[in-house]
Amino acid sequence: MKKILVFSLLFSIVIVSNIYAQNIEKMTYEDTQNYEQYVKFKRGNLKEFVTSNKTSISIGDTLTLGKPFVISSDKDSDTYSGLIGGKQSGIGRTMSVFAGDSPRNLSTDFKNEKVIVKKLSYYHLGSKKKPISVTILFKPLHGAFGMNANAYCTDLNLAVKRGELISGKTPMTKEKAISLLKEAKSELDLGILTQKEFDLKKESLLKIIRNKE
Repeated sequence: MKKILVFSLLFSIVIVSNIYAQNIEKMTYEDTQNYEQYVKFKRGNLKEFVTSNKTSISIGDTLTLGKPFVISSDKDSDTYSGLIGGKQSGIGRTMSVFAGDSPRNLSTDFKNEKVIVKKLSYYHLGSKKKPISVTILFKPLHGAFGMNANAYCTDLNLAVKRGELISGKTPMTKEKAISLLKEAKSELDLGILTQKEFDLKKESLLKIIRNKE
């Protein structure tokens, strides 16, 4: 009987939270850190989020699980620091908690796994006067994360910045462009690239290096 009452209470909290959620189309990392912007919102869902490195992530996008940021001393038990199996909130999470199933960080067994973004959510890191954090719910394109059909990311911006989640839409960095330019120069010297091919690559890479459109 006690368990039924606890479940009913948790279920009611989930329903009320969803009623007062503020769903918006798009949010940028700058919005989450700008008081004049984030004070307008409480919590809710998004359709698109743009990270601090200008990576646009939307519902339905395909991402890749990259290299875990936190590496333990035992390489066989490495886990992702911000990617967790299960659901972060909602009725599914409530059922898991009720069943005594605690969420666990994903292991490196899932490295390079292709996943699809199912949900983008945001919430304040404390009171409404605190900055906003954006999270995502995702699932593998094939199979599951062990016993979990889904997983979630506790801080989307941080996960992308650290390389735990990789998007094909991430803009090339200045450092990467310099590395590719050096590589192209070596290929020119070895006769792998013609002067014309090198000049074309150099022109496009210099735009990124010099931060020009």
